[in-house]
Formats: sequence, C-alpha cells, structure tokens
Amino acid sequence: MPRQEYQQVCLNGHQVTDATSARSHLMCDFCKKCGAETITSCPSCSQKIPGKVFYERVRSGINPYVPSYCPSCGHPYPWTTTKLEALKEYAQELEELDQTDKDILASSIDDLVTETPRTQVATARYKRVAKKLGKAAYDEIKELTVSVVSETIKKALFG
Repeated sequence: MPRQEYQQVCLNGHQVTDATSARSHLMCDFCKKCGAETITSCPSCSQKIPGKVFYERVRSGINPYVPSYCPSCGHPYPWTTTKLEALKEYAQELEELDQTDKDILASSIDDLVTETPRTQVATARYKRVAKKLGKAAYDEIKELTVSVVSETIKKALFG
C-alpha cells in the first residue's frame, strides 16, 4: 500500500525535503539556498504540501517536483505568487514595448498559469507581444514564464 509523504519547501520554492517523516533529518527552519523561511503546509488552508509517495518494496529517488498550487484549496503557494509578481513586474519594465503592450502582457499572465477558457486568448496575446521583443528580453521573459506555466501551456507558447 502506498504511503503519502509531505514536503518542506522554502517560501521561494526551493525544496528542502520531499519526505518530512522519512527524511526529517533534512528539515530546517530556513532555506540553505536563499535563507527564506520554510513551510510544510499551505498558508491558506493549512493542508500539508504533498511530497513523495512511497510504495512497498520499491526503491526510488528524490521527487524534485514542487507544486505551484495547493490541491486542497487551489490557492497558489507563496513561491508561485512571487514568480507571478516578478513576471508582471518584468513585463512592465520591457523597454521595447509601449505601455499598451506592457499592460496586455502583464494582464495575460494570470490566464496563462491556470488552464481556463481564457488561456487560449492569453496565449495568442502573449505570442503577439513577445514577437516585438529583442532576443535578450524574450529569453528573460520566457525563462520567467516557463517557471510558472504548465507543460501544456509551455508547448502552446514555445513549441
């Protein structure tokens, strides 16, 4: 029978451990990578952050997956909120774009990170505005975007 473990993650999204019971010796109050406070539960609903699933008689490695949204309440975890805010801020700082395009890009972000009926429209807007960027700015915004969108949306945006 499988056993669900829970993970500890810092507020910036660095995984401390994917199994708080089995690997409790790895737990710490602050992240070793960035110094941010660590959590094991969703700040919105207090449910534990899902981690590794152990199966009897099966050896497996570390699960590096850190979820973006709480499966219990649907709210974004703090690291997801921070990434979204950074992406919107970056969109507003792109010198190659006029204010209208900056606003279109920033307002499309929320519809890109959750798959809803508006995602297809947001994808089209993002692509249209992104074409106006130089290579360096495009690469930066792509890297930030990839860190918060699903695999399906990554394929739609970047092939």
